Amino acid sequence: MTPQTFTFPYGLLLHFSCEQGFGLRGAAQSQCQADGTWHPPLPTCQPVLCPQPRVPFGRLKSPLGDRSWYQTNETVTLECLPGYQFPEDGMMENAWTATCLPDGSWTPLPKCMKEGDADVCQEVHYIKSTFDCGVPVEKVKSLLEIQKLFLEIKKLEMELEN
Repeated sequence: MTPQTFTFPYGLLLHFSCEQGFGLRGAAQSQCQADGTWHPPLPTCQPVLCPQPRVPFGRLKSPLGDRSWYQTNETVTLECLPGYQFPEDGMMENAWTATCLPDGSWTPLPKCMKEGDADVCQEVHYIKSTFDCGVPVEKVKSLLEIQKLFLEIKKLEMELEN
């Protein structure tokens, strides 16, 4: 609170804030009244909590249980449902960790993609990185033609599945 003192004269207006990882519950300002009370009532600082992370086609791997809220710096492990995977190839265990941040959000959450669709994303990323590396435009154009054919094949495969 500012100013920091222990006795307060009538009419003094205090401003409150909380340390990182805590959120203010109540009014951020309060004024000393003639009868020695504060209006509005003094606020409190409560620990910031993150809601349970939700990933489409994914689930919590650990900690197990049905917790709705997690404390700052708490870490959870997520996995994709059967038939889905993370788009990154380097995931050996097909698991992703996320940490609750002091602002009540999570570190970046993964995307679970239908197996096969992740290959498309990797190809698009590869082509973009190739273009960024200074590969001649004609070669990038050829790669994009190949990518177009690849996507058409994927589309046909999906139509056949349905």
